[in-house]
Amino acid sequence: MRSLFAFLFGIVASSTLAADYPTSGMLYNQQEDSSLTYTCTLQQGQQRLRCEFIQTAVRKKAKPADLEKKLDEARKNYPGAVK
Repeated sequence: MRSLFAFLFGIVASSTLAADYPTSGMLYNQQEDSSLTYTCTLQQGQQRLRCEFIQTAVRKKAKPADLEKKLDEARKNYPGAVK
C-alpha cells in the first residue's frame, strides 16, 4: 500500500512540475537552410508568454563578380523593388 501511495504521489508531482508551454527549441527551414532557436518564459502571473528568437542562416560564399551578376538579374526581375 505504501509503495502504491508513493508511486501515485510521484506521478502527480512530476505532472505538476511539467511545463504547459514551450520552453525552448529549434525550428528548421529546409528550403532556405536556416533555423530559429527560441527560449520562452511565462510572464505576469502566467498570462503572457515571452519568447526570444535567434535566426541562423547558412549561405554560400560569393565572389564579387557573381554578386554583380545576381544583382543585375534581380534588378531585371523586380524593376520596381529598388529605387
